[in-house]
Amino acid sequence: MIYINDNSTMKSLFILFTLSASFLLTVSCSDEDDLVPVPDTLTDCFAPAADANDPESQLRRDFYNSEGSYLLFNDTLRHEPIGTAPDGSIQYFTELLDIDYTIGSDKNIVHQTYTYQYLKSLDAKRKAVDLLVTKIIALLPSSMRPFSWLLVESIFPKGKNESLPAVSGQRCIAAALGSYATEEEQKAAIAAVLAKVISSGLDESLLDEFCAISADNYEGYDSSCTQMEKYWELGFLVKGLNWNGVPTNKYLPTKQQDVDSYMQLVIQYRADEVEQQYADYPLVIEKATMMRSVLKQLGINI
Repeated sequence: MIYINDNSTMKSLFILFTLSASFLLTVSCSDEDDLVPVPDTLTDCFAPAADANDPESQLRRDFYNSEGSYLLFNDTLRHEPIGTAPDGSIQYFTELLDIDYTIGSDKNIVHQTYTYQYLKSLDAKRKAVDLLVTKIIALLPSSMRPFSWLLVESIFPKGKNESLPAVSGQRCIAAALGSYATEEEQKAAIAAVLAKVISSGLDESLLDEFCAISADNYEGYDSSCTQMEKYWELGFLVKGLNWNGVPTNKYLPTKQQDVDSYMQLVIQYRADEVEQQYADYPLVIEKATMMRSVLKQLGINI
């Protein structure tokens, strides 16, 4: 331990300590000025490259600025060179979009995989974006808008040859918004995409009353269901899926199938059209009315 009684010595030490602190502060501030921001790799891969000025990149950038969601036209998030192989070829790190991925999920879980047919031209992409903005996003509350959209021509689950209208995940909604032969086909596709987006972000408690009507029959088996009329009598709009995921007679639908099918119905058709089409099936009309009420509670007026 050091004891200092000399005032001049004390004053000199105080000045020395003050200068030392000032020097360290100066160095610290200088170091901070030289810091380079670290890219957010979890989100940057959804955006076009900062130096990309081609029409498609600008379309994606404009969409993000106006709608607040990222826009993709293919499922490759990254394709970056990481080195050179012994034979001289360039090695790449490639990351594909995993729709079913959830942050914090077990990495060993095998997720459903999909293959996509991409929109082939810039004009087709512009038309798909216009359809998305004017017919789908325009009806959605801001709280239901996804982190990103993947717009493609068609979506095929692995091992299946029938395209899905949409699939949803925590980070992305993939929507098949390509060309349509008729206006009715387009309306059906829009309704299916909207139903997928809404059901994926819905507070399930809003559906308790709706689901209670058919709860005892979900995922059941009824040998009398060989015609759609019988399904309508039970209050179902779609067939259930067999072990291979194919809609099949006698199989009753899941809760999610029931919810999605009624959302599509009330989005695509007015109340009077539903009542006319299903005049002989009061359970269908009752459930459709309830689903329309659920959508109104969410601020979605169809």
